[in-house]
Amino acid sequence: MSSQRAYEEINKDAASPSGGSLRQMVLFALVGIVNTAVDLAAFAVLIWIGLAPLAANAISFCLGALNSLILNKNLTFREAGACYSPRLVFSFAAVTFLSLGVSQASLSALMTMGAPALAAKLASVLVTFVVGFGLNKFVTFRKSSQHG
Repeated sequence: MSSQRAYEEINKDAASPSGGSLRQMVLFALVGIVNTAVDLAAFAVLIWIGLAPLAANAISFCLGALNSLILNKNLTFREAGACYSPRLVFSFAAVTFLSLGVSQASLSALMTMGAPALAAKLASVLVTFVVGFGLNKFVTFRKSSQHG
């Protein structure tokens, strides 16, 4: 498939009744790559300076989450019309803390099974992606007419 055809397919999906799920998922994944880079870099630095892995994960995850809020609001879910309202901030914080719980649990479980901290962190990112996309799409950045 040519890049032009792929672009047309993504844009066709954006106009579909499903709200551009494919386009949003691709953008969410791209934003997620940036968030993950922020998260992993901060995690590595915090581990290097001697912070415990779970404490380092909590801090680095929050830095990635802040980046996520800004980029996903302005890129991935911009057609939802969300503004920086108390509802948006509260729901994003709730989704972030739930995702952090998933991240912490999977990181801890993988390290308990003997995985090195950085490898466990990378694996936990995959689990957290699935949870984060679903909750952000259907809770945090739902259409503005549903924002109350």
